[in-house]
Amino acid sequence: MANLLWLGKALARVEIHTLTVSGTWVAGDTISLSIPTLTTGKTIVLTIGTNVSLAAVCAAIVAAWNSESDSLGTGYTVTERGINVPEFAEITASAASPVVTLTHKTAGVPFTVAVTKTTAGSGDIVAATATAATGPNHWDDATNWDGGTVPANGDSAYLASSKVPVKYGLAQTAVTLALLQADMSYETDIGLPPVNEGGDEYIEYRPRKLAIKATALVLGRGDGSGGQWRLDNSTAQTTAIIENSGNSSEDNLPAIQWVGTHASNALTVRGQASFGAAVLPTEVATIATLTVEGEATVVTGLGVTLSGAVTVLGSGVLTAYSALAGSLTLRGAGVAVVNGTGAVAQLTAHDQSAVFYNSTGTLGGATVLNGDSVLSFDGDPRPKTVSSAIDIFGSPRAAVLDGFKVVNSGGSLILDWNGVAPDVSGIGTDCRITRAATA
Repeated sequence: MANLLWLGKALARVEIHTLTVSGTWVAGDTISLSIPTLTTGKTIVLTIGTNVSLAAVCAAIVAAWNSESDSLGTGYTVTERGINVPEFAEITASAASPVVTLTHKTAGVPFTVAVTKTTAGSGDIVAATATAATGPNHWDDATNWDGGTVPANGDSAYLASSKVPVKYGLAQTAVTLALLQADMSYETDIGLPPVNEGGDEYIEYRPRKLAIKATALVLGRGDGSGGQWRLDNSTAQTTAIIENSGNSSEDNLPAIQWVGTHASNALTVRGQASFGAAVLPTEVATIATLTVEGEATVVTGLGVTLSGAVTVLGSGVLTAYSALAGSLTLRGAGVAVVNGTGAVAQLTAHDQSAVFYNSTGTLGGATVLNGDSVLSFDGDPRPKTVSSAIDIFGSPRAAVLDGFKVVNSGGSLILDWNGVAPDVSGIGTDCRITRAATA
């Protein structure tokens, strides 16, 4: 199978759509022109006036689309002028009856337009794509690859030593790559940001992530500044190694945003990588095993299923908004922040690690603190359940912090000190301590 390197050298071509008007229109008929959004779309509705010739209908569509003030014709009305709607304003309309031509103002940028009508006559309007956009930012243009072909099943795709972003042609879920690799020398973006800032801002309606299956995913190797990388590995079983990343260019979002739903996905994130799984609303992902190393920061969103072992090492930081159905183990100076309502099935903390438990989900299993580790419940005032005694081994500096008494409210917080003298300074005032043998 082929090894293909991204070049990004295709010539940009303008996207053109046509609206062909036909039949007999009647005053009061309507034409609805829509551009989809993440929800239902933005629509302008043109109501037909007294002149119902095809030329008059075409001219009214053009005036409604392009201008804030041009006359639509006697009796014609429109709910909004296209020039006032950012998604419409980046497209220009022209007419040669009975065809209206829609042309994007920027070569290489695709767009989507839908049209419907209501008519008391036989009026009709049909949309078609006359020329599809392509260019240096299109994954699906063979000219952009050094092998002269778009990556296919079993191929390995490499993005390196380039500043040409991959923006379009992102729907590639029919393809399963052997390897997808983006090095730090790929100093630009994959996918699109949530907000389109090409003119007046609008929420991006085009596909935002490169959706392609890959058996192996390797990101962030070598030197360079990286970029904002948005990836969807779909249903493929993926083994991912994230060595590093660039700095995020999106507020409150990691530099690498990933989703994948196979039950056996295995991820290792290290270096200084900034990585997030299913961090946007409605996104879902499944991770069987997750290891966070070095100085990496990882966020798992509400839609993530963490089904197996999660390990945080070195100075890695994990922020989880989802339940941890398997074990959570920390070593070194690793940090885990558990937010929301998800439960943790088993927690073991070693060395100088710290866990900030800000979830109302049950902390289950046999919680173990070793060394100088800390388990804090003080960051969230909601009641919490710890299902069994917390075992503390090896150092009097290991600490449980529950100053607001949120654990097992109305019941008992049980701490077993094993081989060390008890330190209860972090569990609040007005407490009863009952001495008994450890369990």
